[in-house]
Amino acid sequence: MAVAAIGTAIAALLVAPTTLAESVIHWHQTQQSNAKDKADLLNAVEALKNDIRGTDAQSFTLAVDQIASDNLDRRIGGIIALEILMTQSPERENRIIDLLAAHIRSRTVGTVSNPAAGPPEDLRVALTVLGKRPDPRNHRNVDLSRANLTGAKLMSMDLVDADLIDTVLTRADLTGTDLANAKLTRAIGVDMTLTDANLNGANLRRANMVGAILTGTSLVKAQLDQVNLTGAYLADANLSGANLANANLTGAILTGADLTGCDLNPCQPNGHDID
Repeated sequence: MAVAAIGTAIAALLVAPTTLAESVIHWHQTQQSNAKDKADLLNAVEALKNDIRGTDAQSFTLAVDQIASDNLDRRIGGIIALEILMTQSPERENRIIDLLAAHIRSRTVGTVSNPAAGPPEDLRVALTVLGKRPDPRNHRNVDLSRANLTGAKLMSMDLVDADLIDTVLTRADLTGTDLANAKLTRAIGVDMTLTDANLNGANLRRANMVGAILTGTSLVKAQLDQVNLTGAYLADANLSGANLANANLTGAILTGADLTGCDLNPCQPNGHDID
């Protein structure tokens, strides 16, 4: 990726190819996601287009064109170009992040992934850019709902208030990630890793967390009703004030976990270890 993608990114900041409209149409035609994801993506492009004029508009046009390319290096270069534009124009951070998130959703929703391989390389780059966005606390919710992030490496990211509803996170690694108040309703997190993550106030209602590793995870006042934690490892987790009503904790390990004020009624704790 390195030389070719970086060269492509530099080109995106210097050259103006087709019109913005043509780039958007090409992007739209190359996506295989459902109608809602295409609409979200096009809306994000249109919103950013309205913000950008002059040289920046030319750079953005090429970045969009590259992200739609069938060539991996060109897609990565387009993402890097958007990252540079975001760094140079902090006031446009929100719109660029919305665009990158829409791009990730449009290329992953409904797809099947190999947990060992993780997302394609260009999407890994896009996720990295989202993870190191310049001012995460001032950016509204990152919307990765319904995306397939199987096997993704999302360690130590700031995903406070993120929308991960119905997101597939099977075998994903979110060690140390800040997910405070995140929405993970119905998320699929089978065998995912959340060691030392912050899920305070997060909503995991009806999530499938079978075999998940939550060692030392903070889940203070989290909504865990109807969550499936069968065989999950919650040693030393902080579940104080959490709602575990109707949760399935069969075979879960809760050694050293703090259950102060936790609503366990009428969860299914068969076979769990709380010594």
